Amino acid sequence: MKKIIRFESQGYNVQLQAYEKKLELEGVIARELKAKIGIDFKAQDLFPNPELKLFKLIEKRFKNENPMNLSGFKLAELKEIRLSNLLNNEIFDYGKRLHITKPDKKDFSTYAETDSELEKLEACQSFIKAYKTFVPGLVTGNQLKQLFFATNQAITRGENNTLIPNINYVKDAVSTRT
Repeated sequence: MKKIIRFESQGYNVQLQAYEKKLELEGVIARELKAKIGIDFKAQDLFPNPELKLFKLIEKRFKNENPMNLSGFKLAELKEIRLSNLLNNEIFDYGKRLHITKPDKKDFSTYAETDSELEKLEACQSFIKAYKTFVPGLVTGNQLKQLFFATNQAITRGENNTLIPNINYVKDAVSTRT
């Protein structure tokens, strides 16, 4: 059995926003290509070398209307298909986000898995619950510093100044003093 020690919501939210921006850019690129060239095409298929692939798409799209076998660049110029704005903005921005994948909450979570870790986590949670009974509300910096040393670094500060179990203590990353 494993129990969650901590979930890094801030990191998860940053990654999720980056992923959502990537999806938004995919939609913009697909709509622009459909409007300008008349082809359904996925943004990720443009990489690597999006400029070359765009002009190859234009050649393919207008193959029947191109008896002189002009390059995609020349065809775009003749047909007044302006791609520089799309290339310089959305496609460039999308290229910086190619590596971004949908975040998974488990990748931003730390778990107590062994019996020792589960025992330490339970002790920390019991202490925090008891402390909140006697001292409700926010924890000041001085209180936190005292708690940190009084609990042998088992309790630390989390988001919004809440008390949380110290991952290093629970996961045995820091040697405990006796």
